[in-house]
Amino acid sequence: MREMRRKCLASGWCVVLSAVLLLTGTVVSGDTGRRTYLEAFVSRLYETCLERKARPDEIAAWTDRLESGASTGADTAYGFIFSEEYKRKQEGNEDYVEMLYRTILGREPDGEEQQGWLDYLRRGASREWVFAGFVNSTEYTRLCGRYQVERGSYLSQRIQDQNLQVTSFVIRLYENCLGRRPGPYEQGLEDWTGCLLRGELSGAETAWGFLDSPEMHRKNLSDSAYVELLYRALMGREPDEAGFRDWLEELDKGVSRRYVAQGFLGSQEFSRICRQYGITQGQIGLSEARDFHPEISGFVKGLYVNCLGRTPSGEELNDWTGRLAAGTVSGPEAASGFFFSSEYTRKNRTDTEFVEDVYGALLGRSGSDSQLGAWVNQLRQGQSREEVLLSIAESQEFQERCGKLGIDGQSGPREIGPEAGTGILYGGSGPLIVVDAGHQSQQMRDTEPNGPGSSVWKAKVSSGTQGTATGVEEYQVNLQVALLLRDELLARGYRVLMTRETNDVRLSNVQRAQLANENGAAAMVRIHCNRSDRSSVRGALGICQTSGNPYCGAIYGECLRLTEAVLDGHCRATGVGNTGVWETDTMTGTNWCQVPNTILEMGYMSNPAEDRLMVSDSFQRQAAEGIADGLDAYFGR
Repeated sequence: MREMRRKCLASGWCVVLSAVLLLTGTVVSGDTGRRTYLEAFVSRLYETCLERKARPDEIAAWTDRLESGASTGADTAYGFIFSEEYKRKQEGNEDYVEMLYRTILGREPDGEEQQGWLDYLRRGASREWVFAGFVNSTEYTRLCGRYQVERGSYLSQRIQDQNLQVTSFVIRLYENCLGRRPGPYEQGLEDWTGCLLRGELSGAETAWGFLDSPEMHRKNLSDSAYVELLYRALMGREPDEAGFRDWLEELDKGVSRRYVAQGFLGSQEFSRICRQYGITQGQIGLSEARDFHPEISGFVKGLYVNCLGRTPSGEELNDWTGRLAAGTVSGPEAASGFFFSSEYTRKNRTDTEFVEDVYGALLGRSGSDSQLGAWVNQLRQGQSREEVLLSIAESQEFQERCGKLGIDGQSGPREIGPEAGTGILYGGSGPLIVVDAGHQSQQMRDTEPNGPGSSVWKAKVSSGTQGTATGVEEYQVNLQVALLLRDELLARGYRVLMTRETNDVRLSNVQRAQLANENGAAAMVRIHCNRSDRSSVRGALGICQTSGNPYCGAIYGECLRLTEAVLDGHCRATGVGNTGVWETDTMTGTNWCQVPNTILEMGYMSNPAEDRLMVSDSFQRQAAEGIADGLDAYFGR
């Protein structure tokens, strides 16, 4: 019935209008006569396009625009066909083209012609482009003439119509990645096509935009389904068995899906597809540690699975993979970090289960019954789990595995500083704390910039002050407390990087700050003793930069919070008076440091009483514990 109604509406208006005029004997002429034709033209659009009768006010509004010349026949038809009312009908392309034939040309569609228009729409032409083909036609000129309407013209401004080859590439991504075609009024098609035409995106970047879109993520594809999709979308074929298996193995190592997509987007097959559509192939970059080091990522994932019994997040993989690749953590230290973490401890594994977990995590295999039994016996005879883990980590099998992975197999502390005896790194699973024992026995009077790019140059390092009553050098007291702090922090699960562990080194203030920067420290604590010209001055002082520091002002808030926490912890533990925080931009080590850092002046060596106090064993132990307490408070541990 709807089809019959459409045919009647589309073909009968000229006949009806003529019959009415003849039967009534009305002579149509002048302005009144033309308005009658215009009203009929408008009424016809309502019934053929919107399939309803028009209200008198609607007819009058459109007729006024036609009569005044404000709108042409093309303008008026556009107003109907692209109105919200018509869009709400949500007609498919076939119904849309049939409607154009009846509304614009006043006839039924020709099968071959109709298919041609549908092919254009399938390739990505907009409905506006097809509409232009109809309203700019001779047939529409004749139809408008019968109603005394000026036809006018229309030119599509849609970006997708500028190059149907490029538009087809985008539609191909819609179909193969999202499993659908873009809607006729969907802005995304315009946006993606425009970026390609303007050279803002390459083919690879556009494809990744689809693969990484929220709509794609909502599909929640398995790894195998994701790889199958990549083959079809980016290579135009089904996966081959060997290649499919290889990509799944890469994903099983923990690499990101972007890493796998990059492999497809850089292929010759995708290059051919891009040339076919006339676009630049381009590439997408990688930024995650797990993607730069897939084999190490696989090792880290094995630690999570075999030790903690779960799959790691991308952030967790990147953290451990990055540290192992950079050499700031060794293989044995990483293993220790997992097996003696609170998460593993909460699992309450038996000795047998512990040994099985270590074999799976470190060696990537199960141990034989005799191997497992031997280690369990050693545990029952009093050997600690730490000793068993270290023994397996020192085995030739694990050392060879570390060598193949390109990671450090050493289990003890390592020197990573710029000079001998500097930058001693200790492993663990917690935040990395740089402990800097201020000064050294060897003064370095040559100069270095007070900050990056500063015109002010200062001595690289001095030997510090000296005890008024004891004659002990400051650098000695600083190191004694630093070594105790190292042990206290390691016992609490922190990783520690000591700038020095002896007094006889040559390490400038800038080099000390760079050790913290280059190793991604979570915090840096610089330990010092103070002096004053007045012997009565006493108490502990914290130092950080000002909020307006031109070199590191961005981390002022964190540095102030760290300074207050460490100072409070130190004063509570030692009983030394808290004299507050001094904010200054004169400290070279502070200005060069890009991680949260603080200077702790533990007390005044110029005050006889505090001088004697600070060289005592009890004070130094209390100071180390208090600083560690402050760090615990800062990190919320």
